[in-house]
Amino acid sequence: MERKIILIAGATGTSGRYITSSLTESGYQIRAIVRDKKKARSILPEDIELVEGDLRQISDVERAMQGVSGVYISLGIEENQTEKTWNLLTEGLKNLLVIARVHDIEHIVGHFMMGARPDKFSCSSWWGYNLQAKAVQILENSRIPLTLFFCSPFMENFETRFRKGKTIRILTDSKFPIYWTSARQVGKMAAKAFFIKEFQGQSYSVQGTEALHLKSAAEIFVTCYKKANLTLQNSDSNLVKMFSRFRPGMDFESQWMEAISNEPEEFESEKTWQEFGIPPIRFSEFAKTPDPDLIG
Repeated sequence: MERKIILIAGATGTSGRYITSSLTESGYQIRAIVRDKKKARSILPEDIELVEGDLRQISDVERAMQGVSGVYISLGIEENQTEKTWNLLTEGLKNLLVIARVHDIEHIVGHFMMGARPDKFSCSSWWGYNLQAKAVQILENSRIPLTLFFCSPFMENFETRFRKGKTIRILTDSKFPIYWTSARQVGKMAAKAFFIKEFQGQSYSVQGTEALHLKSAAEIFVTCYKKANLTLQNSDSNLVKMFSRFRPGMDFESQWMEAISNEPEEFESEKTWQEFGIPPIRFSEFAKTPDPDLIG
């Protein structure tokens, strides 16, 4: 019996690369639409099929979607993006869904990275949350069977977003503790959910087992990391905001962290743990064994 093909959009992103790696262990054939095939090959598993293309181009999406049964959405807000620029999260998503409907895609699974409460962003004043809310609405209006994961920030951000060489750089601390979760684990959850009717039409909050402030998590990561001697750098968020006038998106990290921790995070994942199991890794254990081959 021929394996079903899952197309991943956003496979080389800060979380998408880990989702993709986990999905390769699922038994499905994994295909990724990527803008830079050479870069993608350097950070994604060898057995993933790569189709070079841009979500701006319907013809590229059509080519990537040939023979596909399911789609994994790993689209986020790029750091140099502003509220009014063309964005993958909504405009790229629309192009994907146009072709997905043409090809009668059986199931779309995806995650959003701005907190474990699906309704939290509905009343936010930050434009990033507004884009996410719009993307969720676009997906729901597609009438394609969906399974969505709403995630607390990923531990893997310390490998990609926060790590600069041998420095862990944070621009601001979180106001409240965060239930750090794992992108790799979300990939395993997605593999379990794909093409199973019981998971279709469901949304899941995804959180880890312990809540830590950003600065505390960064200190643990620096202390426990075994592959290199890392240092922690606390940037002046006021200076970042000043320089961001000349480099749009430079302070995205601080905006994102401020928005996501604007109020205490409550535990929301009981249903998720019942259906997918308790997350197996604590933050200190993750810090000892991050995958150096996936560092951007």
